[in-house]
Amino acid sequence: GFDCGNGTCYSRCGDGVLASDEECEDGNVQNLDGCNSTCSCESNPCEYFPTPHLCDLSSILAGAKHGSTVLLGHSGYDSPLRHRVLYIPSDGVTLRFYNRRLGISATFNGLDGYTLVVKGRGVLLEMAKFPHGLDVKVTEGGSLTLSSVSANHLRARVVGGGLNLEGVTVQREEQSDYAASIHAERSDVFLENFIAEDYANGGVVVVNVTDSSLTVLGSRFSNDQISRTLGIVGKRSNVSVVDSVINWGWAEKSSGGLLLITGSLLKVSLERCDFFMGFADK
Repeated sequence: GFDCGNGTCYSRCGDGVLASDEECEDGNVQNLDGCNSTCSCESNPCEYFPTPHLCDLSSILAGAKHGSTVLLGHSGYDSPLRHRVLYIPSDGVTLRFYNRRLGISATFNGLDGYTLVVKGRGVLLEMAKFPHGLDVKVTEGGSLTLSSVSANHLRARVVGGGLNLEGVTVQREEQSDYAASIHAERSDVFLENFIAEDYANGGVVVVNVTDSSLTVLGSRFSNDQISRTLGIVGKRSNVSVVDSVINWGWAEKSSGGLLLITGSLLKVSLERCDFFMGFADK
């Protein structure tokens, strides 16, 4: 941001607010973390190395320019003021764990979960885990890919954009309405190798699509409680579920059963899918 006095304003690097004459802003004045002590990028495009207890991840992402990469460490990003709401307005921004070869993920531990708001196109979040849940909002014209991400629960709303979930695992152990809920309007949603499991006596996945397309490929939906495993509702949309597994351990008639599909002008295709049931109460 800016400090002003005696008719003069000057930018204040490190305050977490990107000023017009700052190239980057990460909430500190450390060097060798991608954004130096004068708020200039140390590479082109910017590549950030945010340390959880020093950086302001929210500020970094809000000010990240086209093509920037934010490399996360394995320490917990759990400060609600610095990290909880993440807004990405620019195209081509990548947020991922710094070393793919280690096979581990950055952790977002905040007890109230996290919210990711995406306006930019081609945004990627990779190798991260959210033990207390993740809310995703993709706005008009934006597109987001989640890859190798795990969460206690996932809520996503996409309007006029795109959402890809690749290798995402949702294991609901804490109380929430569903392990995963996806609401799409005028959008394209793609799920591949998506795993959703419920251990907290609730529905596993519900998808509501309007004027949208939903493609599910090679995914698994599991439920060991008394509730439906997969619900798809909507109108004027195309739904394709291919090479996927849908099962539950216990179901009763009032739960809606295994697979609920309802809506007007909803075209649904199921190909090479397996359905399993452990016990049913008629």
